[in-house]
Amino acid sequence: MNKMKFSIITGVLFLVLLFPLLNAEVGLGLSPARIVSQIEAGQMQELELIVFNTGDAPLEITLQPEGELAVITTVIPKTLVVDPEPQPHQLPIKNGKRFTVKFTAPLDAIGKTFKGTIAAVGSPNAGSQFGGNVGVATQVEMT
Repeated sequence: MNKMKFSIITGVLFLVLLFPLLNAEVGLGLSPARIVSQIEAGQMQELELIVFNTGDAPLEITLQPEGELAVITTVIPKTLVVDPEPQPHQLPIKNGKRFTVKFTAPLDAIGKTFKGTIAAVGSPNAGSQFGGNVGVATQVEMT
């Protein structure tokens, strides 16, 4: 009977200690949420995206263009660590990081529309208790 009590107490203690680890907040925001623009063939257009962390632990953020848009898009820098926004969340964003996005239209792109997304994926920083990824994307349409 003592073995059974010890097992139950050990199990309850394990759950009590594990609960704070399961209670992490994870969230990611990206602004603007949508970009619709025009660019001349052979020209370059530069825009800024702001990524912010609504969770409670720093995240390593990587931006990746996807779809037809990927061939004409460069992101600088590709990866940054973003600290969480202070609670309660409010505007303006305080800890958000700025990424520069450059769109370069090829000379033969006259009248062509490039559609896709720019995805921001957040991964836990080294030593974090969170073990997954979180993501958000901006829709982009460049004519």
